[in-house]
Amino acid sequence: MSQEFSLGQPKVFQCQNCREFINTSMTNCSYCGVEVNLKTATVAADVQSKVAKACSDASFLKVAARALAVFFLASMIPIVGGIAGWGFVILLIAVPVMLIAWWLQHKGLQTADPDFEAAKRDTVVSAVVWCGVVVVWLAAGVIQAFLLAQR
Repeated sequence: MSQEFSLGQPKVFQCQNCREFINTSMTNCSYCGVEVNLKTATVAADVQSKVAKACSDASFLKVAARALAVFFLASMIPIVGGIAGWGFVILLIAVPVMLIAWWLQHKGLQTADPDFEAAKRDTVVSAVVWCGVVVVWLAAGVIQAFLLAQR
């Protein structure tokens, strides 16, 4: 659907000469004046669009992983614990699914864009946060079971 919406609109890409962002409807770069090849510009704009999507998805994933940790901590608060517990369970499942989906969708993207490298780091950070929360959750469960057995 997004492809249908953007067919008539120019796409954005970086000028090969000055690295400023310009759109595919231009015949010359407005910053450095170099001539723009429409076919090369379209390919570059498509890659830029994929990089932007990967960055957006990775940013959302990092927020979801952090929210997982917050929901875990909030689930221990008596009044809001039940609602936070449901959020924790949902994100406990959703974060690894989103991680796998991100890597399957964006693993083949070949670009030297530093934003894409940052997006890959964000997914790794999300995986580490998810693993850390799972370890703490399991350890808390073992401690709780031990304390209940002591009674």
